[in-house]
Amino acid sequence: MDEVTIANESLSQQSILVVDDDISLLEILKTGLSLRGYRCKAVRSATIALELLNQDSFDIMVIDIVFPDMSGFQLSTKAKQIKPDIVPSSNHSQ
Repeated sequence: MDEVTIANESLSQQSILVVDDDISLLEILKTGLSLRGYRCKAVRSATIALELLNQDSFDIMVIDIVFPDMSGFQLSTKAKQIKPDIVPSSNHSQ
């Protein structure tokens, strides 16, 4: 068993929720993370992301900053209330 196989096996337990209203970016992130062995779900709405957090377990959330229904900062705060151990992450440059 090589190092890549071992690394992918350990990552298979990690789950990531990607939240962005840009469908192209969602697909790129979901595909890339899945190919690297992560369990990944991608949604376009902050509200749907919160519903998923109540139903499933995620280790990390990759979130956009701007959504029609709430800001990424609000989503991050609400996500931490639902799942205190989740790690929200965003990358927004202007």
